Amino acid sequence: MIVVSDHRKGFSGKEEAFPEPSPVDWRLVATEVEGGVFWEDGCRVLADAFDNLMLLQEIDEDEVEWETLLRGLDRLQILKTMSYPPLRDLSEFEEFEEFLTLTYEDDVYPAVHKVYMAADEPAKTGPLLEEFAELSRRLKEYPPLIPFL
Repeated sequence: MIVVSDHRKGFSGKEEAFPEPSPVDWRLVATEVEGGVFWEDGCRVLADAFDNLMLLQEIDEDEVEWETLLRGLDRLQILKTMSYPPLRDLSEFEEFEEFLTLTYEDDVYPAVHKVYMAADEPAKTGPLLEEFAELSRRLKEYPPLIPFL
């Protein structure tokens, strides 16, 4: 039995095999199992941004011009302080208040990591998703990454 608890609104915290937050408050966007990240339908913006951020592992961290990549993307400034490449560890999504991450582990099953996005706050999530879309566009045009696209 796995017990996962979280103080955020909409999460039951009751003891369940795999407790899930309320679908009214939280929407599942990604699941990671044994090294593979699987994105839910309708999460293309986040999936593209994640895939493009993972391309950064092909170049040295010292070569990344964060000021250029993140110019004007106020909510994403935190990416430059995360482990490299940012968001490789899905739990880092928790740095944004619009996301909740849960990890389920026990002695029988491999670890399962899930990322949820606030479903009831489009005024917050919309602008954040727009910034992720812009970052993805910039990464696709970032000269050091072009050979890896």
